[in-house]
Amino acid sequence: MLRYYNDLEVFITAATYEFDDRNDVKSARQYFNEGLKYHKNCKSLYVEEFWVEVQHLEKTAGASLPIAMGKYRNLKRFESDIKFHFILLDRAIIRELQCNIVRDMVRKYRHIELMWQKLAKINFDGFIYHQETEQLHYDKNYISKTALKKTYEEGLKENLPLKKKQ
Repeated sequence: MLRYYNDLEVFITAATYEFDDRNDVKSARQYFNEGLKYHKNCKSLYVEEFWVEVQHLEKTAGASLPIAMGKYRNLKRFESDIKFHFILLDRAIIRELQCNIVRDMVRKYRHIELMWQKLAKINFDGFIYHQETEQLHYDKNYISKTALKKTYEEGLKENLPLKKKQ
């Protein structure tokens, strides 16, 4: 049995089986916790754990939001990894989680052009992030190339240092 502890896929498979096939989130969490003991720096294990919590959040009509938010907040070891935030944002199909992730991204990566590109992309999908209120809203009728360009350009202008002309 000890040889299986080295294989993180065993933990992911067991946890997703418990959640998807047996509808047992408690057992799924136990498998994730066990896997994280042996694979503390494995991003894919954290992503899968987060995804299970997001799905459970949908099943509980939002009742498990504190647990999902706690899972997100416990990912501090990866807080300087912008692409990891992008993965979480893509998995966070619940508005409250999306808002928190986008808010954290803007605070942490406001001086990185890649973050503004991602924000412009989600803006194109109808998600509007208001920097003043730090809130994320969705408007299916808002899909506007002008707004997309405005979000991207304003973010770059306000948050990236100007390049010296040569």
